[in-house]
Amino acid sequence: MDEEAREVVVRTAKERKAPLILASELVSIQRLSHDEGGQKLKIETSGNSYRPVTIPLAGKFQVENLATAVAVLEVLADRSLVDIDEPALLNGLSGVEWPGRCEVLSRDPLMVLDVAHNPSGARALAATLEEIAGGRKIGLVLSLLKDKDCKAIVSEFAPVISRSWVVQLHTSRSMDLGALEACVRGGGIPVTGCTLAEAVRDAREWAMENDGVVCMSGSLYLAGEVMRLVEANRFES
Repeated sequence: MDEEAREVVVRTAKERKAPLILASELVSIQRLSHDEGGQKLKIETSGNSYRPVTIPLAGKFQVENLATAVAVLEVLADRSLVDIDEPALLNGLSGVEWPGRCEVLSRDPLMVLDVAHNPSGARALAATLEEIAGGRKIGLVLSLLKDKDCKAIVSEFAPVISRSWVVQLHTSRSMDLGALEACVRGGGIPVTGCTLAEAVRDAREWAMENDGVVCMSGSLYLAGEVMRLVEANRFES
């Protein structure tokens, strides 16, 4: 958590005389293996050592989310508010679904969908993409709403993105295509403005020619339009 945000949480807890419980002090998680399809983890707490479990979610930030969820359960169990059934817990974790969070739409080439739409989300996504790409080039299909901080978002992506395609969403809230293209180009990323269908086609061809990875991101609206292409069988698994 950013220090500024942490200070707000600490202050609010103190003002309301609420206990402040840090997941990092209760839960320890070891990554045993990981790839674009998920990660195998070993979870340990002060009271339990769980069997290794594979969650179908990529990214180190998901480990932090998991630690928070387990910490909540452990605290509730300590207060006799819930009973922790290990098989049920592990089954729940292994079967979790989170559409639009590094969701794999195609494996050959690897194409993923993520709804990151702010600088912090872009930062976490960029780190995850770099990890799952394993040294391969990364392409980005991007679209943003006009009230988003394009410059800050692009600055988070810029260190890991080799090529970009920008598209305009079918909503009045969409950022103008020309402005979006100029913003991405200003961040030092080669970019082409086009329709979503054209972006998907060109990005796929680029990935196959360059042994690359493609991510589509920037908006929940974009995710919806991408999923309509998926339903029309425009992606291969």
